[in-house]
Formats: sequence, structure tokens, C-alpha cells
Amino acid sequence: MFRAPEHHRLPLRLMGGTWRVAGAKRALASLLAAGLLSTSAALLQPALAQTSEPRNGAPSAPAKLQDVRLAFAFTDDIFLAPVVAAEKLEFYAKAGIAVRRIKVRGQAATLEALKAGQADIIDLSGPAAALAVQDGVQLRLVATVSEKFLGWSVIVRADAPVKSLRDLAGKRIGISGTRGLPDLAAHRMARRSGQQFEISAIGAGALVPGLRDNKIEAVLSSALVGLRETAAGRARIIVDLGRDEAQIVVSAYAASIAFMEKQPRALRGFLAATFNALAYMKANREWSIALLKEYAHIREDAFAEKVFDRVIARMPADGALEDAPLHATLALAAQAWNLPDLEKADPRSFISNDFLTTAP
Repeated sequence: MFRAPEHHRLPLRLMGGTWRVAGAKRALASLLAAGLLSTSAALLQPALAQTSEPRNGAPSAPAKLQDVRLAFAFTDDIFLAPVVAAEKLEFYAKAGIAVRRIKVRGQAATLEALKAGQADIIDLSGPAAALAVQDGVQLRLVATVSEKFLGWSVIVRADAPVKSLRDLAGKRIGISGTRGLPDLAAHRMARRSGQQFEISAIGAGALVPGLRDNKIEAVLSSALVGLRETAAGRARIIVDLGRDEAQIVVSAYAASIAFMEKQPRALRGFLAATFNALAYMKANREWSIALLKEYAHIREDAFAEKVFDRVIARMPADGALEDAPLHATLALAAQAWNLPDLEKADPRSFISNDFLTTAP
């Protein structure tokens, strides 16, 4: 089983009937000084304080961890990797919370889980959040996970004569589905290139077989499809959408308003620990690649390295939600989904930066 390195775990040992926390506090201070944790690590310290010696000299019982229920659209989503890292590094426990990941399939299922009170936090794109709030769902985006299509790419067969997007003009490009990130990415790609393509929603399971069998000329997909094929030498990347200069809120953490109001400390602890874990991942490439291989069931080193370099290393460091990327995202979705009123939505009606340590 993958474990965090011993020297990065904060030790809390029971000695002589009392909890000793000095070593843990020194370890936390050293991580802060080394720049491996952001200043938001101050939110992790209450968990240490809770284990200090009581005045009567008797050992205190460990504080009960507050449950945080997290539902992600796909359980092996690369954007979930910092959450897994925070668990391995025991950052959540230090923040006084226990994160429970809920397995669902698809973004609609995450919304249903949150609406039913079965999840406290979910992943959601900017446009999906705006539409959900318009439909009366009680949620707010509380932190950005990705402001680009990180890891998304257009791939062709390794032996295809295609050199650039111009060679694919008028050709068939497969995507997994509509009314979601795939057609947003396709619309952004077409608008950026000035070319027209035949975009075909053929389902996630048909993308790779269709490309290999020459039924489609190219595939536009997320990291776990495109990077896997290229790392194996079966495909080539024609366009890396993650390098697009435009900022699009592809993924964000959304919390239910009930959770925000009832458990603000737990929400702040979750965000602080998660972004501290992301900082640790960026600073420790080999450790992170080993984590990615275990978590995302990646066997090839080359594939895991591509995922780290094209996704993890480029994820935003602080999670701050800003108006400009949200407006750009809503405008893109309004055109791609033919929902002109969506562009008029006010981002301030569905976001909150109040639970981050710094706000824009």
C-alpha cells in the first residue's frame, strides 16, 4: 500500500499517559518554512491543539473527526488526485476532518447526491453550477480546481498523415458526449482554430476503438484517454488544449449551502488541506507519480509522468474564484449549448471565496 514518507507525517504518540505534540508542531513548522505548505496550514493546527495535555494531567480522548462527504463525477478523475494525496499525508486528520469519497457516475449524479443531502462537496464546472443555481439547487462554488482543459487533447493515430488541425477540417472528431465538458472543449477548439469539424458524440467507450479502427479521424478527450494512447505510442497529440491561454472554469469544488452554514470550519479545513496537498505534489514529482500510478491504476511510468506534467503541475495553487474566467466560461457554454441567457448569469450569485484563506 502506498504511504506518505515517514518524515512528512506529523507524529502524535502516546507516551506515559499524555499526548506529546511538540514533535508534530515542529514538523508542521518545518514544512511551512520549507515552503511545502501554504500559509493556509494554520488551519491544520487546531487538530494538534485538540490533543494537548488536560490540566488535571489525565490523557484527553482524541477529538472526533468531522465527516466531509465528497462526490466526484468519476472516481479516478485526475483532478481528485490532491484529495487522495491529502488523505495519504494525513492532512485532513490534522484539520479535524475525515473525507469520505462517494462513488457516483457522471455529473448529474453528483448534483443529485448533493440535492438529496448525501454529499457535502461535489465537483462542478462553472456553467453547470450556474444552471444548477438557476434551477434552485442550494450550492455555491467555493474553489477552483482547474481553469483550463488540463490534460485534454486532440489525438490521431500514430501513423495518420495529419500534421495539424487544418488537416482535420471537415473531418470527424469523436467526443464522449454533449452538454458537458467534451462539447465545451470542442467548441473552444473550433473557435480558436477557425476551422469547422464534424463533431460526433459517440460515447466514452467508443472513442479509442473508433480511432484504432479508423472509424473516426481524431478524438478529443481528457487525460486518461488521450495521454494513455500517446504514452503507449498508439496516437499523437495534435492539439494540447491545456496550453490554451484562455481561462475556463472546467472544474471547481461546489458545496451545499447547508454545509457552508453548518460546518464552515470543516469546509475551510478541507480546502486548506487539499491545496496544501497539491503544493506538496508539485514539489515532490516522484512521490506524486507513484501516487498517480496507484490511484488512477496507471502501469506505465511514461503515462503517469505525462499526467503529472500536463495536469498536476498546472493546476491552480490557491483555488481563488475570479470573475473574468467565470464570465468567459459562461459565454463559451452559452454558445456551445445554445443557451444565450446563460451568458447573462452573474458569477457572484453562485460563488463564494469566503472559505479560502485568501480571496481575490
